[in-house]
Amino acid sequence: MGWYNKLFHQNIIQFYSTFEDSKKRYFIFEAGEETLGSYIRNMQSKGEKLSEREALRILKDILAGLQNLHEECRLVHGALSPDKIMLVAGTSKIFDLSYAEESEPKGRPPLDHAPILIRSRRSGGKSK
Repeated sequence: MGWYNKLFHQNIIQFYSTFEDSKKRYFIFEAGEETLGSYIRNMQSKGEKLSEREALRILKDILAGLQNLHEECRLVHGALSPDKIMLVAGTSKIFDLSYAEESEPKGRPPLDHAPILIRSRRSGGKSK
């Protein structure tokens, strides 16, 4: 998990430090206001929706963060969802990389098993 120290991007929650006690390890991160999932659920409960402009801004932030994770840090998030996006002063930031995995070197697909899954689905669930 030494890759946490490489995470410096405006669309990824900033990692500050860790400390341990006799039972657990604690991670200290930048504070956020609420998750995107919570924000959307709150809007829905009021009968409101994201505007196109706001949805586009959020999407651009998420894609910029993912591009940095994939290209600079060579990480795959592993569990990205609206509840893994934190809103911080009008900026959407990816967080909770507890399922993140290092991806293959550039030029190789990160999911070596994908062709097997596709072949399995085409053959009615039977892999060859």
